[in-house]
Amino acid sequence: MKKKLSKNKVFFTAFVLFASYIIPTHLLGQVPQDTLIAISIFKKTSTSFNVAYTVGYNNTTSQGICYGLSDNLDLNGTHVSVDHWKSADTLTIPGLTPLTRYYFSIYAITPTDTIYGAVHKATTVAPEPTTNCGTPSVVHLDSCSVQISFDVATGANRYLCVLVEGNTPVNPELIESGVQPSVLKATIGCVDLVENLQNEYSYDLLNLETTYSLSVFPANRPATGYHNISYKTDGEISTITFETQKVTPTIQTSQISANAILDGKANISWINGNGKGRVVYINNTNSFTDPTNGEYPLINNAYSGSGQQAIYNGSNSSVEVSGLSANTTYYFRAYEFNEKTTGNPMYNTSEALDNPTSFTYYYPAPEVQDSNIMFSYEGPNSVKASWLKGDGMNRIVVMNTSNVFTTPTNFTDYTANSSWENSGEQVVYNGNSNIVIVTNISTDIQYFFRVFAYNNESQYAMFNTSTAIKNPNSIKLSPPLIQDFDIEFSNVTATSATVNWTRGDGMYSIVCMNIAENYLTPEDFITYNTNSEWQNSGAQWVYSGDQTSVDITGLTLGTTYYFTVYAFNNSDYPIYNISPAIDNPYSLQLGGLNTWNGNISENWEVAKNWSLKHVPFNENNVIIPEVTNHPVLSQNSSVKNLTLTSKGRLTVEEGGIVLSVNGTLYLKGDAISSGSLVIRGSSSVDVTGESYLTRKVTVKDWHIASIPNNNNNALQFTGFHVSRWIETTSTWVNLGNLDIVEKMKGYAIYPGSKDTVRFRGSFNNGPQSIDVTNSKNGHSGDGWNFMGNPYPSAIDWGISEGWSRENINNTIYKNMENAGFTGYVTYNYETGVGVPEGTNGIIPASNGFYVLLIDSTSPDPVTATLGINNNARVHSYDPYIRNSEKSTEKILRLSIFDNESAVSETAILFHPKALNEINTDIDAFVPPLFPEVERPQVFSIRGSNNTQMILSSINENLLNTLEPDHFIEVPIGLINNRSLSYRLVLNGNTIGEDFDVYLYNKKTDKYHNLEQPYSLSSEDENSYNTFSVRITPKGGNVAINNTPNNKIDIDVFAVKDVININSHEPITGTVTVYDITGKLVFYEQLNGVNNHTIKNDNKTGIFIVVINGEQGYYSKKLFVE
Repeated sequence: MKKKLSKNKVFFTAFVLFASYIIPTHLLGQVPQDTLIAISIFKKTSTSFNVAYTVGYNNTTSQGICYGLSDNLDLNGTHVSVDHWKSADTLTIPGLTPLTRYYFSIYAITPTDTIYGAVHKATTVAPEPTTNCGTPSVVHLDSCSVQISFDVATGANRYLCVLVEGNTPVNPELIESGVQPSVLKATIGCVDLVENLQNEYSYDLLNLETTYSLSVFPANRPATGYHNISYKTDGEISTITFETQKVTPTIQTSQISANAILDGKANISWINGNGKGRVVYINNTNSFTDPTNGEYPLINNAYSGSGQQAIYNGSNSSVEVSGLSANTTYYFRAYEFNEKTTGNPMYNTSEALDNPTSFTYYYPAPEVQDSNIMFSYEGPNSVKASWLKGDGMNRIVVMNTSNVFTTPTNFTDYTANSSWENSGEQVVYNGNSNIVIVTNISTDIQYFFRVFAYNNESQYAMFNTSTAIKNPNSIKLSPPLIQDFDIEFSNVTATSATVNWTRGDGMYSIVCMNIAENYLTPEDFITYNTNSEWQNSGAQWVYSGDQTSVDITGLTLGTTYYFTVYAFNNSDYPIYNISPAIDNPYSLQLGGLNTWNGNISENWEVAKNWSLKHVPFNENNVIIPEVTNHPVLSQNSSVKNLTLTSKGRLTVEEGGIVLSVNGTLYLKGDAISSGSLVIRGSSSVDVTGESYLTRKVTVKDWHIASIPNNNNNALQFTGFHVSRWIETTSTWVNLGNLDIVEKMKGYAIYPGSKDTVRFRGSFNNGPQSIDVTNSKNGHSGDGWNFMGNPYPSAIDWGISEGWSRENINNTIYKNMENAGFTGYVTYNYETGVGVPEGTNGIIPASNGFYVLLIDSTSPDPVTATLGINNNARVHSYDPYIRNSEKSTEKILRLSIFDNESAVSETAILFHPKALNEINTDIDAFVPPLFPEVERPQVFSIRGSNNTQMILSSINENLLNTLEPDHFIEVPIGLINNRSLSYRLVLNGNTIGEDFDVYLYNKKTDKYHNLEQPYSLSSEDENSYNTFSVRITPKGGNVAINNTPNNKIDIDVFAVKDVININSHEPITGTVTVYDITGKLVFYEQLNGVNNHTIKNDNKTGIFIVVINGEQGYYSKKLFVE
């Protein structure tokens, strides 16, 4: 009987192996028998064993084991000891000799005596084997038995085989040397434990569908018997896990299917069940006799033609069967089996999905399709089609007027008619030949033919539906009506080019080339050999086919080649169109001038955008003129010399794109503009030769300029007077030809003997930077820096990602050139407001501009960095640096007009961020850069220092809350040194129709409504304190309820969260409080009070207190808790 183990049960064994104790005669009477006790000996090896013992004394200073080869132990024996008392302990006696008997005694040393216990004896086991048995392998396994082999171990004459149930092998620590197998089996409780003399193991009492683990331990049994046997239980233990089989499979074979192969063969496949294998039968009737348990049938996969026959026995999932006949139905059935024992199969005889199943054998579709359909002329309305057969038995030929064909259906017999019925798709042939003559066709229609090969008789046809070379193919018995056209070129080099064209309505094209305008003319029904390598021997056919391009090689630089394309129908029976068409013929000039025309798009790589109808290469001189579509380069390219006309533009996109100029780069210029080169990101234009930019200026006038290159030689300005602004001294310094000029610096130039500057040197590209300073020397020009555009293109102050300008004021200043405007123009990138109206942040190439650095936090000089990169570069050749856009801000613009043109302008901006009388991030100042000149000027005046402003800002909420009969007043200044008559015009008004704007003359105490221009006379020259602008709600009285700005004798201050107002005179009017964003937070009427308080119920922050009363207008910014 077999004993089944619990998978979670663990057994521990201790063996008492010593004989009855022996008391030495010289120790008799000294040892109490219950004091020193050896309990057990365990873990015996060939060189050691362990002893567990107890000591009854509790005052020992040392204790342990005394052992030797003699039973007369005394203090001269070998001692294994511990130097303190332990009531129970285990000690190992090491260094012993195999198969040798040793005596030992437990001893204890007390303060007064040494006490020995009884003498015991133990024998060491045989030497252990030195190697394990490797990985076992299954020789045989079925539902109830197993045979396993393993390697021979060195030093072993026995093998202890331990079989346990489950997938966890026996614990090697349970295998004790010196214990015979029968004792171990009883102790461990395993399924089977045997001592084998050979290196194999067999067991035939296993349970079905059960997992077992076998462990093999090499053993050495000496002649002295089992009590001295040794086992190797360390190292890589030899183990194997296996599962016994079922007797009868429970899942049957299923989904039997068949796939026909040529020559009477078929591949039979199925889904395996859960048996060890399966037997498969064939029959020509659906009748099967089940196999007999315990027997295997004879197997033959070549079917005899009738009756039940076994064609397979094994564990795979397919078999090839032969001997099948066409148009015959066969039946298949499979049986799963397991072996109860070897050669003793047990079958599952149930049916399953598609088991049994039937299959009618037909030859499969041909593997090689028919190909190379060709045509020949058989008369006015007839054509012969022929083709090359594949490996099919038969074929159908289908004809249509379009290249659209329905896939034929297997087992369908198609009726053929070789007389075209003009009814769409038609089968014109069904048979085993390779020729068909089709009649009744038209000469002006293109017909398409397709051949489908098939096997079997037509009613059992199995079609190959793939295409092949020239299958399908087409024919038309007339030439194309529309000739190929629009020849162009690509991939042009000094020795090769790609010729491209657009197809008309023909099927094919043939191309002829020559170095003269003489071409070959093709003849109908004749095909021509071609060679795409130019042979330089007269007109040559270079291409024939269904493509629309050809690569030509063997060309020579400096030569013009001529090309023509003829459209034709039918590849093997061609009929040609020999008429010319648009850009057909067309010539290729290899090298020379290639001019951009932008006819199609802005894409540099489009051939039709170029005069030579090909993209330039490194031997082309290129000109880019002013056109609607300017070129944009987005991939690497090369040219010879590159010229941009004065309004020509070129953009090199970002992405590391490189344009290589293998000669000279010219950016030409006129009195309006210069050619513009914009490079994005890390891209570049690499020039082998020189780079030039030309700028033409008007005579008898100063201009602002900068250098667009890395040439620091002032000789570039030869023929001009050149001055440089020095911020530290607020002076202009003249430069000579030997002086140095710097990029990003601005220069004032005045034409002398020349009116054209020709900059020569490598153009600047990528990030540039320069220091901006405020020396704080007490000069009027402190903080004013004259900068320059460093690029050969315009830049835009309004593009934030293109600039680094921390701590530099938001406004730039420029001189208006060639426009009659005599003052500075300004643009603020935060508000987007420019003066005069329409001014933007564009700074043209080789132009300068001014920036202001203001720092009030320290009396010491300060420095900031102005940085710029390629993102700021734009195309612009607007000579006035203006556009037609109107500002959306609330703004008033006052302009001095000379005839019909404004010559000077000042602006008043109502803005929510205007929190002070002068707001440096918004306002624009009159630059103190040039001495007084005889030109009319208008400006506003702000602050205690009467600062002259081009643009001054006022908080928008003052305008929004302005009451009737109250006004906002801004003083303005006028300069008219020449005492001429001008007009002061309200040139822009976006504050709305609810307000009137007046010009007030303090000397005459008169008002002028600026709905009409005000005429300036000689009496108005240099009026700094005479005029002011007053803004009042529509219909209000500007002559009452106001006094000049900030003249109230009043004190406003905050103590914690309370705003205090103290006045020497009673205040009648209103008090308004705004937060830092301009939001109204408090409003109250004051009626003749000298002192007033306001408690702040809002959060801590900056507030603006505005008092508007009969005595005047007052505002102050406070910090209030």
